[in-house]
Amino acid sequence: MYMGKKRRLKKKRGPKPQKTPEERRTEVNTLRTKILSIGFPLENDGIIELFGHLELYANEGVTWSGKIPLKGFQRVCEVHLSTLKNRQNVVSLKFNENI
Repeated sequence: MYMGKKRRLKKKRGPKPQKTPEERRTEVNTLRTKILSIGFPLENDGIIELFGHLELYANEGVTWSGKIPLKGFQRVCEVHLSTLKNRQNVVSLKFNENI
């Protein structure tokens, strides 16, 4: 007797929940205050670039991940910005003596 393959039904998933612009703005504001509370100057090129990415994320919902070197502080800023509700935005500072 021949037995055919069982077909598995694929579950259709809806779109993943996105963060609202208000949620993005509040997260960006908290990230900015934490960075400024550490004592980084606003004139640093790396901080200017970071705040530019945060501004794009807050206003337009542009996701971005990358590394920004903070020259003069021996640090690399690793950034992960996501519009998905189940993911947190991360801005971390890592020591790098070559910068």
